[in-house]
Amino acid sequence: MLCIVFFCLMIRRPPRSTLSSSSAASDVYKRQTQDDAIRNFFSTKTQSIFPSSTLIIFGLTYFVLAVLTYGVVFPSGLFIPCILIGASYGRLTGTFVLDRIHTQSETGIDEATYALLGAASCLGGAMRMTVSLVVILVELTNNVSYLPLLMMVLLVAKGVGDLFGKGIYDRHVDLKGMPFLGEQPVHSTRHLRAHDVMSKQVCQFAAVEKIGTILATLHNTLHNGFPVYANSPDDPQAGALIGTVLRAQLLVLLQGRNFQCTPTPDDARYELDMSDVKAMEISPKSVEDIELTSEEQRMYLDLTPYVNSSPYAVPESCSLSKAYDLFRSLGLLPLVVFLHFYNVTFLLPL
Repeated sequence: MLCIVFFCLMIRRPPRSTLSSSSAASDVYKRQTQDDAIRNFFSTKTQSIFPSSTLIIFGLTYFVLAVLTYGVVFPSGLFIPCILIGASYGRLTGTFVLDRIHTQSETGIDEATYALLGAASCLGGAMRMTVSLVVILVELTNNVSYLPLLMMVLLVAKGVGDLFGKGIYDRHVDLKGMPFLGEQPVHSTRHLRAHDVMSKQVCQFAAVEKIGTILATLHNTLHNGFPVYANSPDDPQAGALIGTVLRAQLLVLLQGRNFQCTPTPDDARYELDMSDVKAMEISPKSVEDIELTSEEQRMYLDLTPYVNSSPYAVPESCSLSKAYDLFRSLGLLPLVVFLHFYNVTFLLPL
């Protein structure tokens, strides 16, 4: 019921003015969309057009309903309510200042300016955004002279909000239990190394791997990428890492069914369409959706043509903070951790 009331408040406003002999005030209260409500809050030369009681009731109502409907699967939103809540208490502050402390003729500041700064403070404190909000609010008012004030208000609001915890969207991510990596690692990890968090039981594939082994590994793990090692008896680098292959690539290759009967490298290559790989990453299919016969599962797949032969890698002694930044900047691709340093051949840049 509260959701329905809030949704109605978001769409309609009272159609009649019960106050005002003023034609301007009557025009304000006849407007019915929330866009017009924001426009009226930010309109200049409308001093005392909103009584203090109206601003208090309006702001508190929107605040209570926004809190109660937060997180509900209902199209109430947060951005517009934050603007309206902030504009209401901003305009209320402006009304108090101009009536009790300084008049508008003394300060040259209109109540609409207080409403704009109040909306900026509410948005900045709730969402912790700065630059994007400055751009949005400046475009909303079409007045660049507000830029310094908006920047100062948003920085103060964000700083005060950070003292009390995360922003509203970050909190929502935590409530949903989504696996989200923040911009910076947790402070307690600064003394850890890559060796302390890396997977000790590595799921890897041979360069020419059995189909049944690939299916079993994909079924039993949720890894996004796998290391591939050389297993040809004629290769002097047998057992060494030759690259990594993504889970989406393996699923597309299994669907292509370009298998071979012998565990030896084959010159025949299945043309892997990267658009299919991207589609698989966006909408991954389950391994159970790929139906292979027992005879196909005894066949082999040559992974050599499809591996990333130059994967990103760090030594096990690498700081976890550095590994974290690299892993996050890669878009969550697999990061290889090796045990020993390789022989140095060249340094880049030269």
